[in-house]
Amino acid sequence: MTQGKDPGKSVSIPVEVTLLDLGKEPGPKVTVYAFSSGGQLLNSVALDKNQQTVTLKVPLGREPDRVRVLVGPGAEEADLPSIRVSELLRRGAQERLIRVGTDLDIRPLPFPVPPVDWRCWIRSLCFVPGTLHKRQDVDGVKVSFPVCNATVEVFEVDPFPRIIDRLPLEQLAAIRERLRRPGLTPPIPLPEPLPGPLPQPGPRPPLEPFSGEADPAPQLPEAVAGRLQVARGRELRDILVNHPTLVRPVLCRHFPWLVTSRKVAEATTDECGRFTASFFRGCFNTDKPDLYFKAKRPFFGLFEIPLLAPTPVACHTHWNYECGTEVNLFTDHPLAQTCQPCEPVNAQGHWVLVTAIGNLPLSRIRGASSALSGTTNAANLGLNHSLGDAPGFDGRPFGGLLRLRMSFSSSLRNELGVRYYRVSFRRQGEPDSAFVPLDRETHRHFAFEQDGDLVVEGFSLGPHVVNGNSALFEIPPALPPRGQWTIADAVEDTTNAKFPSLEHAPGADDGKYELMVELFDTDGNRVDINHVGGQSIRYFVPETQDLSIPTTIETVSAHGPEVDRVQPVNGQDAFVLPLHIDNNATTATLSDAQLGGSGANECGVLTYEQRSDTLSIPFTALHPNGFASYGFTLKRGVTPLPAMTDNGQAQPPGHFQQSAPVQDVLPEDCQIGGFSSHLRVTAWATDGWNRLGGLDSTDHAGFALAPEED
Repeated sequence: MTQGKDPGKSVSIPVEVTLLDLGKEPGPKVTVYAFSSGGQLLNSVALDKNQQTVTLKVPLGREPDRVRVLVGPGAEEADLPSIRVSELLRRGAQERLIRVGTDLDIRPLPFPVPPVDWRCWIRSLCFVPGTLHKRQDVDGVKVSFPVCNATVEVFEVDPFPRIIDRLPLEQLAAIRERLRRPGLTPPIPLPEPLPGPLPQPGPRPPLEPFSGEADPAPQLPEAVAGRLQVARGRELRDILVNHPTLVRPVLCRHFPWLVTSRKVAEATTDECGRFTASFFRGCFNTDKPDLYFKAKRPFFGLFEIPLLAPTPVACHTHWNYECGTEVNLFTDHPLAQTCQPCEPVNAQGHWVLVTAIGNLPLSRIRGASSALSGTTNAANLGLNHSLGDAPGFDGRPFGGLLRLRMSFSSSLRNELGVRYYRVSFRRQGEPDSAFVPLDRETHRHFAFEQDGDLVVEGFSLGPHVVNGNSALFEIPPALPPRGQWTIADAVEDTTNAKFPSLEHAPGADDGKYELMVELFDTDGNRVDINHVGGQSIRYFVPETQDLSIPTTIETVSAHGPEVDRVQPVNGQDAFVLPLHIDNNATTATLSDAQLGGSGANECGVLTYEQRSDTLSIPFTALHPNGFASYGFTLKRGVTPLPAMTDNGQAQPPGHFQQSAPVQDVLPEDCQIGGFSSHLRVTAWATDGWNRLGGLDSTDHAGFALAPEED
């Protein structure tokens, strides 16, 4: 009850709302509001679909007063405490001012709403769909997972023309000088790393944070640059307003305090990290909104912690946001709760998607990729193709602990009673009986709220023994025992089977291997995928090239003709994946430097007679099967010498030599020089997450050059 009102006394205000010319069109949500003359919300009533008359009860004061009655677009229940008359009028609401008191007769208030108004209430609603992701660095590999149970707040930044129009002349002049002379003063330093990652407005790239000592020079058109130099007052404002892409970076890096914002909406992310917020732009607002986003989550039920709050606001604004455009927000806050990815899989029927080895999709493995099928042969079968590989370096083997990643249609468990899978391996060419089941323990994690705290527990996929069949792993159910699935460990929670190749395929046993996937029912019986309750199960492989980016996973059938990976094993069809495994270490050896066929003396000094004498440095850079690259460098002191730099593939026999005349490595003003050589051999093998750097090798050497004494 508002202060000054008599407790228990109220008055009823009948309101008649008519949406003119509505016909059969779906009308907007309509709410009737009552405000005090001072702007305090007294009551609100939402109209039902077919309702035209409502009664507002408002408290009476000790003296007659005025009440503002408004009819406008409906507001969310959570927004009512903060709703203001000015905001409703901006949205296109209609208003009546009436007097109320104990002795005043209140007649029904008619509100005929013309089509131009009520249609505007629909059109001016701006929907903001998006997803909140958590970026994680898994040993150098960037991956993203959805963040669930977070509150996303949407702020509208002052329109760019309004920002420019309200600036005093001295600040306009300062902006002009920084456009004309970007290195005039160092910009305001931005925190590095930023408190929250940059939001990405749909397909458009975000404004990157500034780093460095001076602004990059803006590309001012010649005609604009000339006008800008002499413009004053209104003309200067117009030039700045008409070139927002040049001015916004200056606001971000020099005048971030000039950009302000107000909260217009909030929404909660679901189990897929998705949210949909909405706000009214206003009936007569033709400017595209400029949006800024924050995210937070409750902590122990006591307070909220910010998950995303990038600053300055001017550097993290979605300028000219197109309503309805998908927004991707990214955080790296350690307390952001991640969930299982929900990106849709484009596959039909009852399916199993054999997705990746680690984070490397099968679309980049020869023999399981439709994109690489035209260039795949018996020699490169099972090798993987790295994005950005240079010609001649394409085709990298696997090694280390290999983690097979799969997804399953929920219909397998719910409709067909298929509950388990098993993954086995063999060396290619061996009989079916040579397949050995993989039995390393594998987990998922799920999270739930308990006494205001977030609890994370493990869910074992296996191995299980069912009806005498061992090494069976459970297809993860759609829902965990409690709460929701979460990504507590980006590597473990995306693993379905583990193949310790160092144990089963050491360097001496390199070559082609195969992984086989089989399915089993609830009773532990192997399933014939072609006849399951009168239906069939199909295997698919992804066409998507990069799993680090949240996106719809496009697939292709593994039953041929583009990818033919389903074949009979022990009398029934199974999925068989070829992998080329090579756990061999590399060799890097620098031999003694030579000059004219002679080596250095006991002091490590090479002597030359003439500056045309040839300096030679032999070295060995070797991988037994050529799955490595080498890099050789020579420095004089700390100065690299391009003439003695070499890079290539470390193929057998691996013997190389770099040579150059003394005059190319020792300048004329130097008679004596000290040199250091470095050789690194980099293995190509990967476990799908990381290159196996433990197989690399390096070598260092040093020597000096000096003229022969007379």
